[in-house]
Amino acid sequence: MAASHSLKIDYMFSWIHQNDTSSVWYTSRVRSDVGLEPDRIFNPQSSENTIVYAFILEIPDTPVVHMNSIKTTDKVIVLFAYI
Repeated sequence: MAASHSLKIDYMFSWIHQNDTSSVWYTSRVRSDVGLEPDRIFNPQSSENTIVYAFILEIPDTPVVHMNSIKTTDKVIVLFAYI
């Protein structure tokens, strides 16, 4: 039986930064939406509560992808999946 990922791209909002380039786009979800407006257009940038997903639509010629909108902290986890 093939393993499947339990995380789906449901209940996502745009992140405060939508994209860095035409090939790097972001979406996000929050761990808890308590205290947030249900009709919000984007999720806040909160390292405690926001999970950001970056979609890289074009593989670069170099092994470096610049995601300038991501501010790294000791809590940042980077995972790559190729589909």
